[in-house]
Amino acid sequence: MKLFIILIVFLLWPRTVFAESVSLRWDAPTTNTDDTPLTDLAGFNIYQGTETGVYGSPVDVGYTLCYLVTGLTAGITYYFAATAYDESANESNYSNEVSKLIASGDVGNCSDGNSIHFNWKNRYKSTGGFKGGFQ
Repeated sequence: MKLFIILIVFLLWPRTVFAESVSLRWDAPTTNTDDTPLTDLAGFNIYQGTETGVYGSPVDVGYTLCYLVTGLTAGITYYFAATAYDESANESNYSNEVSKLIASGDVGNCSDGNSIHFNWKNRYKSTGGFKGGFQ
């Protein structure tokens, strides 16, 4: 019986300790659409879900250009989108959606160049907020 319990713990341990992850990366915008400097960008939100276009609550990642999403389950496809926000809390539309089927052993790393990448689309300064989001 003890051997059986030890075997079960051993088989479940790697799944608990080594949860899969993926890294998301993007370029920060530097100018408004009228080519003036973008000086009030405050940060980014990351959204994720297991159905296309259906996301949970955002994760505010602050002003960073890479985010490691952890705790993912192998065999499930995850969908991700990002938004940006300025100092006045104006939030952009969703970025393009990206997805990844998580494989066992997937481990994201913001420094290895294997991140899923979003590209930024400029903000419309004249509206006082973001329009369009990412491209």
